[in-house]
Amino acid sequence: MVKKKYLIDTNVLAAPYRSYYPFDFAPLFWEQMVPLIQNGTIVILDKVYEELTKGTDELTDWLLKVAKDKIMTSKEEKILLQYQDILTYIQDSSNYTDQALRSWSSLETADPWLIAAAKVHNYDIVTFETSAGKITNPSRNPKIPDVAKVFQVNYMNLFSLMRKEHFCI
Repeated sequence: MVKKKYLIDTNVLAAPYRSYYPFDFAPLFWEQMVPLIQNGTIVILDKVYEELTKGTDELTDWLLKVAKDKIMTSKEEKILLQYQDILTYIQDSSNYTDQALRSWSSLETADPWLIAAAKVHNYDIVTFETSAGKITNPSRNPKIPDVAKVFQVNYMNLFSLMRKEHFCI
């Protein structure tokens, strides 16, 4: 049986670090993340890694130590092609404005790259983003769950991942 792999969004590490699982309060959370990153169950895309390592905080230090040689590149040809398909969808969809396309076209925006990589490699995306629901007016802010659904990419939040991987807190 092939073990499921999870591609994580920036907010999956940033939000716990800043809010409810800081290193000094919940070290067990971070300890349980390490083997999952190192054995490839949890995958960190280069775009997410770049977002998370811009700072000079404890999360940056931890990530540099734990994941530096485990980062997935977004420069694979299949990912690049899928990324183009995602941007074309945003451009052509009546659900999104030109601002949405500009935002997601920025090379610093990890969201479309996450969906592209997850689609190519059949990974589940882990994010705290939630669906915008039924979009009645064109939005300038695409949400990962909404676009992932169009491309038949599974997604979940961190707590679902923690249950599936049997975290103890």
